[in-house]
Amino acid sequence: MAYYVTTLTSDADLDTPTNQGYNYFFVDCTSNNVNITMQNILGDGMNYEITRIDNSSNTLTLIPKTGNTVNNLSSTTISPNITCNCVTSGMNWFCPKISYSL
Repeated sequence: MAYYVTTLTSDADLDTPTNQGYNYFFVDCTSNNVNITMQNILGDGMNYEITRIDNSSNTLTLIPKTGNTVNNLSSTTISPNITCNCVTSGMNWFCPKISYSL
């Protein structure tokens, strides 16, 4: 199985063809706030790894599609130096947050 990585620096929708096929997202919020709209849930076990790679005061927000949730909420924010392993179950994206240090 191949794994593909990309870096995001602005708002992104994971359902768009530009972002499909990637498993790992590095997100740099240095210049602005970044909103990531999660892919529409098509079944259990879909997964992504999202890592915030900046230390700025801007925000990174994960937003689910209509009818879905993320960590049972309408959105969740990701602090600097956090990696989220996002996995689907039912209509929810579960995104446990794991800190790391450079």
